[in-house]
Amino acid sequence: MRDIRPPSWLELESVLPLEAEPGVISVETVTTLSADTQRREYPEFIIQLSPRRQGMKLKHALRIAGNADIEANSAPAKHERAKLTV
Repeated sequence: MRDIRPPSWLELESVLPLEAEPGVISVETVTTLSADTQRREYPEFIIQLSPRRQGMKLKHALRIAGNADIEANSAPAKHERAKLTV
């Protein structure tokens, strides 16, 4: 059985691509949200990697993934949803 450890500080600061790419873990995979939804709902966390590519730090993707479960259960109105703080 593999030991699961929390990510290190350096891993949390790493930038993942926003959209899925073959053989690479992406923010879409971590958060289970589409890239379009992430751009709409969390633009403050998006990092422009190149003219055509965008990414997000792992720590922000994990925070979004953790809050997605909470938001799905409480289902607040979109205008009442509080933005995540860093």
